[in-house]
Amino acid sequence: MLNEKLQAKHNDNVNNLAIAEGTLIVITNNVSGLIKQTSSMMLDDQLTEISAINEQLDRVRNLVTLYGVNESKIHNEEED
Repeated sequence: MLNEKLQAKHNDNVNNLAIAEGTLIVITNNVSGLIKQTSSMMLDDQLTEISAINEQLDRVRNLVTLYGVNESKIHNEEED
């Protein structure tokens, strides 16, 4: 009788552990998905910022080029 009770309790514990293991797997997968989603969102934000910075750098390059061309013209006019 005692063995049967112990075996039933053991079986119950094994079932509870299996349920807990399944729950932990689901939680782990959910957290992993959230981390991937967050990383993706952060990467998108960073790419947007990098794109904006590149546009600003292009404007600066253009201004520097125009400044160089103007300086060259002024220098050439001064020599003439």
